Amino acid sequence: MDLIPRALLCLGLCLPTLALATPCQEFEPATARLEGKLERQTHPGPPNFESIENGDEARTGFYLVLAEPACVKGNDYETDMGAEQDVRLVQLVLDEAGYRKLEPHLGQQVTLAGHLFSAETAFHYAPLLMQDVQRVEDQPTASADCEALAAKAADAPGFHPPWWGTVQGEGRLHFHSAPDKACAIPGLFIIPGDGVTIYAAENGWMQVMYINSRGEDFTGWVDENRLDAGPSRSEDDGQPEERGEPAAAAADLPGDVASFAERYANCEHFLGEDPYDAERAKELAQAVEELCTGIDAQLDALRQRYRDDAAATQALAGYEKVE
Repeated sequence: MDLIPRALLCLGLCLPTLALATPCQEFEPATARLEGKLERQTHPGPPNFESIENGDEARTGFYLVLAEPACVKGNDYETDMGAEQDVRLVQLVLDEAGYRKLEPHLGQQVTLAGHLFSAETAFHYAPLLMQDVQRVEDQPTASADCEALAAKAADAPGFHPPWWGTVQGEGRLHFHSAPDKACAIPGLFIIPGDGVTIYAAENGWMQVMYINSRGEDFTGWVDENRLDAGPSRSEDDGQPEERGEPAAAAADLPGDVASFAERYANCEHFLGEDPYDAERAKELAQAVEELCTGIDAQLDALRQRYRDDAAATQALAGYEKVE
């Protein structure tokens, strides 16, 4: 006779627990959605990150104040962040356009979508940060055909020789298979300070190659606003690429000349890199041996072979001997 009361008691106890068990968000590269109040906050910056009144720089930005503590699943790059850690403040990583878009919504309850990562530097004033931020209402609904976009971008004007760039700004810079935000490559990113070789530009994106400490190379498209970019060589030799102008398209040059330009840029990069430990010194020596040995002879041979080709002659004119 007491089965029904017990069942009702269980139902009454279990329902509140189920209602509170909201799904956890995920760190990047997954896209997360968070709700809260959008606020402008100011925090002390350099040199001491302690007190604006005592002379520290004032650092103002936009933050999302959550009504409920965040719960975020860990991955290969981040550890779990449980709701019990009471994370209720999220710092937004925005560019100038991002600030303009969100400013009208200050003081309002908003739902934001973006990529989450944990605080890493003294400039991160919240335990959780969101980049690639969009209001959910502003998100595009159409999905991108990344394969078609990549094929179209293959015709983008290239840099000969390739340019060199350094990642700037805050947060991770994700690689994309095509020049479109919808074409992010999961788990593949670089961070501020990383150097890349730049091969082409297309509608606010740049095609780059990054070589990690193990000598592995990765290629993809990244947001050009996150790169401090310029020609690979600093000498003012009067070539178009040295004045910051895009060089001729790759199709205008013979394939072996374009390949040489890539090899020369990589050789020059490794020659100029300072090793941070003995292991890196060994890796650099091996890379220099593979990339630079015989490069002067290759340059002489190409200049001889294409002495009657004006475009190739011009492209090869600015290179100097390195051996």
